[in-house]
Amino acid sequence: MIELSQTPRRLLRSERDKVIAGVIGGLGEYLNIDSNILRLLAVALFIVSPAVMALLYLAAVFLIPRAGSDKPLISSIDLSKHSTLIIGLILFLIGAALLGPSAAATASIILHPVEPLMTFQLAISLILLIVGLIMMISHLKKI
Repeated sequence: MIELSQTPRRLLRSERDKVIAGVIGGLGEYLNIDSNILRLLAVALFIVSPAVMALLYLAAVFLIPRAGSDKPLISSIDLSKHSTLIIGLILFLIGAALLGPSAAATASIILHPVEPLMTFQLAISLILLIVGLIMMISHLKKI
């Protein structure tokens, strides 16, 4: 009888294939897929639905342990240490809500300068999205 003594694979955030917090790199290692393909897919999904992708990515950061650790980040969270991330997420979600469901239409307005000028709501939503993203990414790079 042949016994297989393989240890089960675990989904972990990568330490060596990391751009922001290692989620996509860890997923690539787990699925044995090139992480750059997953990153392109993540960017495409982010363009389609920024709020959902931001929430999924942040959930993964908090729920998937870092390589070399047994516990996920959520188990040791101290809200005072992560205030930048929380504020960034709130700003991002408000901007995404103001942007509305037609992000593709908004992108076409931005990409085609011959279109009418951006509305005030569009400008505010883009500012909130960008500021929120910058705050979240700067915080996640520290994690």
